[in-house]
Amino acid sequence: MTFQKPTEELIKKAFPEITELSFIASGGFKGVYKAKLNGNLQALKLINVPEVPLADAESVRMRDELIRRVEREIEILKKCKSECIVKLGVLSPCGKDIEGKKFIAYSEEFLEGKNLWDLLRDATSPKPSEEELKTLLRALLEAIKEFWQYGIIHRDIKPCNIIKTGNAARPFVLLDLGIAFSRVDTPLTQGWTPATYRYFAPEMANPSFRDSLDYRADLYTSALTVYEYAAKVHPLAKDFEDPIVTVSRAVRVPPASLKSVRQDLSDDFCDLIDKLLNKIPALRPGNIAMLMKRIGG
Repeated sequence: MTFQKPTEELIKKAFPEITELSFIASGGFKGVYKAKLNGNLQALKLINVPEVPLADAESVRMRDELIRRVEREIEILKKCKSECIVKLGVLSPCGKDIEGKKFIAYSEEFLEGKNLWDLLRDATSPKPSEEELKTLLRALLEAIKEFWQYGIIHRDIKPCNIIKTGNAARPFVLLDLGIAFSRVDTPLTQGWTPATYRYFAPEMANPSFRDSLDYRADLYTSALTVYEYAAKVHPLAKDFEDPIVTVSRAVRVPPASLKSVRQDLSDDFCDLIDKLLNKIPALRPGNIAMLMKRIGG
């Protein structure tokens, strides 16, 4: 799944309201741009909808799933009010043909700042304080709580989907619900499991995960993200390894305690992160209000 990147000139031609445009990143069929639309700085999302032969049932199914995932992401963002979750922007979802290729386009607010992946990979960036880590965890817990009231599991909480804004009112904001799972809607995927395997809740490896998956999977990946941001090292995954090995380790190998790599952090905070990384969902602390209280939220 590779985004077929149009030239900036062609994008501006398709969207005359764009006066400034620069490419940020791409993943799968999606490209993200920093754009000024009618004077508003936005994150422009372009989703490449592949042309598929109608006789190829599997390709048609995958195309339709892609479209439905975009629709689901937008539906969720319309509902969510938390400041810890990215907001939709000024460009409503629309279809565009750009040089003979079909795209879905919409915008989100553009958030100034850096994502946590860039920060934890920056050797010059200091390790975060315990207060900052608690602020990050509080933001993620608030987002998870809001998703869950609609029966939604984000399923892709990870450092590159979190922006550190430098804004005290919204210090961390969670992005990208492209593979969100719904407990109330019809499942979109049959067979394979969409996931970022480096940030994979162990219960997702169960072939029947759809029957029991809940917000505790997001608690696990939040703790994984906090651990990696705190330590600047992932507790389980290794760079450039086979995803099967990563998943196997996520399922079978207990991570080292956060305390072993950040002795300066309090015993209570490290203990909380360790407990949230339990392989068994039922053994993770699951009362979000109590979790918030424990970290001073």
